[in-house]
Amino acid sequence: MIENMIKFTPAHSDKSDTLYISRKKYVSGNTCINLIDAVDHCPYMCATINVDGLDDNEVAIKNYSENEGILSVLIEEGIVKEPHRYVHSGFVRIPICELC
Repeated sequence: MIENMIKFTPAHSDKSDTLYISRKKYVSGNTCINLIDAVDHCPYMCATINVDGLDDNEVAIKNYSENEGILSVLIEEGIVKEPHRYVHSGFVRIPICELC
């Protein structure tokens, strides 16, 4: 399901990209948020990761590496709420957010 569009500027760039939000489900049933380039309609990034223990209305946001900064954009655009807890995965803390 394709939803609204957002603007995202990668951490090491000054160019802003326009992206569509597409919500799908992982095999586990957790919600997956994909971002699709609005110009060429190619996949841009997956904003979520699949972790165990999520409620139906929760997502785990990948806000590190090439996704750095996507959490604040998703909050500003009303896609997710502020993180209400975190889980650890390797060397990173994964923010868990409720969907709006």
